[in-house]
Amino acid sequence: MKSILKTEKACISLITSFSSSRQVSFGLRNNVVFGSPNLAKRFYAGRSSTKRASPNSFGSFERIVPKSLSLKKPLPKNPDFNKVPSNVLRPEYSLTGEPSRFIHEIPIIDLQDSELLSKIRNANRLAANTLKYAGSLVTPGITTAEIDSLVHNYIISNNAYPSPLNYYGFPKSICTSINNIVAHGIPDK
Repeated sequence: MKSILKTEKACISLITSFSSSRQVSFGLRNNVVFGSPNLAKRFYAGRSSTKRASPNSFGSFERIVPKSLSLKKPLPKNPDFNKVPSNVLRPEYSLTGEPSRFIHEIPIIDLQDSELLSKIRNANRLAANTLKYAGSLVTPGITTAEIDSLVHNYIISNNAYPSPLNYYGFPKSICTSINNIVAHGIPDK
């Protein structure tokens, strides 16, 4: 447990030094905002089920801290690539699990290129329609694994690759959570 807390504090330190120099504002642990004027006022309070997170735009809430961590079954080691037909264009990380480019290496988009703008609009339309479709599937009794399978098939039927699949080893096509408890939950039965 101590090594986990050391790692978290090291990550927070790294993120603080990275983001404050660029004035990037984002949240971590719901009570830390880096790169903002409130940086000195907010801090990571540590793991405690009795402490309350500081108020933010999402409200104030009790932290949920498990007494112990265990997995009921091992997570899948390799995503099932057989579900993606060969005619679907795949990103570079689909086989290795690691993207070859970082955010600072992504080329600037030429907004004067009408063909490129058309592709961007089509991708945005598909993303919006996929979100609507996924939202329509959320009903009492359906599992996140069933939603993942249906959304995966919807994306594939539109000749697209489900972007979370094998991104840094993520084993499914969507990220899900029950009641927003986990930010990047893996769909399960």
